[in-house]
Amino acid sequence: YKLYKQGCDVRELMRRFDRNKSSIYRIINRRRAKSLRARKIEFVPSDEFLEEGAAQKILAEPPVTAEPSVGRKLEPAKLTGSSLAEYLRTIKDPPVLNREREIQLFRQYNYLKHLVCRIRSGLKQADVSGRVLSRIESHLVRAERIKRTIIEANLRLVVAVARKHSGPGTNLLDLVGEGNVSLMRAVEKFDYTRGFRFATFASWIIAKDFARKIPEHRGRLDKAASASLEKIQHGSRSDDAVDFAAMEQAHRSLTQVI
Repeated sequence: YKLYKQGCDVRELMRRFDRNKSSIYRIINRRRAKSLRARKIEFVPSDEFLEEGAAQKILAEPPVTAEPSVGRKLEPAKLTGSSLAEYLRTIKDPPVLNREREIQLFRQYNYLKHLVCRIRSGLKQADVSGRVLSRIESHLVRAERIKRTIIEANLRLVVAVARKHSGPGTNLLDLVGEGNVSLMRAVEKFDYTRGFRFATFASWIIAKDFARKIPEHRGRLDKAASASLEKIQHGSRSDDAVDFAAMEQAHRSLTQVI
């Protein structure tokens, strides 16, 4: 199975292990199924996922693409002093997502993982279909592309929040690296059905992580600001919810706004 994942030809595997083709594929598919079962997959549920024709309605929306370089941009270890200027230039290109596009992406992202969990639950240990496994893997690949698109569109948000929390004794590059990790976590937790913009939720996640990890910020969040994230997720559906752009325009610190 490891050799197969590395690109080894099936005929070479047949020769090396003295097995016929069906035997080789059976072994490989069982390992693929075992790997997929062990993979932790979580999604934000929605009633629309259970509606008739949900797949056609949700997945028929315009496809999502992402540049392969996104993965490199998110590597905290690669944010060295000499690459800061270059990093800031590279994250200027991806357009900011509007509300409609943002909802579309999060709907597709969570529905794909919902499909994976549903299909995976029906996998049989003894007789595993390679076609079904390929379908699951295809959904996961597409979900990962969507996640990268969302992350890429919000990298500038991380830098903006990091700058607000930088100060004596703190390194902006370190903050950006930590913020990127928090951003990825926010994508997994965000409930798009609640009516809030992702930037608002992600800003809160990032700021809270900074407050936890940076000594001089640990005491800055009062009791109201340290309320659970669920209050943000399950709060008002009003479109008047303050988004990060408004915070920036008002030149107020994120902590003050919260």
